[in-house]
Amino acid sequence: MKLIQNKWRSLLAVALGTVVLISCNKDIEAPVPNPVPQVPTGSTITDIINTNPNYTLLKHAITRANNVGINAALANRTGIYTVFAPDNAAFGRLGITSTAVIDALFSPAQLTQILNYHIIPGQAYTSALIPTTFPNVQLPTAFIIPAPNTNPLVRFSSFPAKRGSAAWVNNAPVAAADIPAANGVIHSIAVPLLPPSRVFLDTLSRDPEFSFLIAAVVRADSDLPSTSTSRFQYALSEPLASLTVFAPTNDAFRGLINALSGGAIPLNAPDATFIAFINSLPPTTLKGIIAYHILGQRAFNVNFATTATNYPTLLNGSVPTHPGVSVTATITSGFGAGLSVKGVANATAATAIGTAAGFDRMAINGVFYKINQVLLPQ
Repeated sequence: MKLIQNKWRSLLAVALGTVVLISCNKDIEAPVPNPVPQVPTGSTITDIINTNPNYTLLKHAITRANNVGINAALANRTGIYTVFAPDNAAFGRLGITSTAVIDALFSPAQLTQILNYHIIPGQAYTSALIPTTFPNVQLPTAFIIPAPNTNPLVRFSSFPAKRGSAAWVNNAPVAAADIPAANGVIHSIAVPLLPPSRVFLDTLSRDPEFSFLIAAVVRADSDLPSTSTSRFQYALSEPLASLTVFAPTNDAFRGLINALSGGAIPLNAPDATFIAFINSLPPTTLKGIIAYHILGQRAFNVNFATTATNYPTLLNGSVPTHPGVSVTATITSGFGAGLSVKGVANATAATAIGTAAGFDRMAINGVFYKINQVLLPQ
């Protein structure tokens, strides 16, 4: 009897094992093939630049730069890029009318930096994406800010803006937007973009027309330790800042100091006399004046309103109710053609000194305007 039971158990185990094996032995599903990447067809950015007769100078600049990275990127069908492309007329506005002029003015290394500043890697940024609000959107370019100004891994941005149907990148009008390419989009611009190489403090310190302004900045910081990040010298030398500076010339300071001294310091007095007067002022007084010349946003000429509009300054950080400065921009044929800025206590508005292509001057950490008056907050 026990033997029969053992046999039944053995048969039952075999039967159960067979059921389990049958239940696990489902049909093997057919493998799903990996999708084949679809390579975009049509003309690449390189193709468009090489075949468009309006881009012959840009084509030559790319050829002269002979940069492997740029050549590979713009011809890469699997990549995606936005390119702000200056046409021949754009080069002509800078006096660059032939390939020979390009060769005479720029080395291949310089052209590589300039060209990289026109390239936005990783996205096709169409004009529909450019906001009309201020401050401007920041688009990191392929241009690496050179050492020692900042960490060499930091990419410098360009700043597109739009007002109505008109668009700009920095202060350059977009002449023709949204030219499609297999690997991105091209915006034809009316003037080339030239990347800055220095921060505010370095740029202004090198220009003898701003020696009184620098003296005022140093005096304003004189009651703070040299390591303080609250100093204006720190802000003006911080490469990752994004500011607008209204920079009064020495003549602007001469006019103010002559008036404050009741004429005791004549306009033709030695520079040392004016600097001595600046150093006699309390640092707190100069802090208010310097702060009143700085906006906390980067603003190109074309970003300001064409009717008098008040903008807050760094002074609003300590005096929130202060009305700020009143700025009026003049825009002609898409280009910034003038700028006036008025302080609360100024009888008349200061004007920016320069030409249509140079009212707004670039530094790594912002935009500055050379103005002919010191702005007075009260």
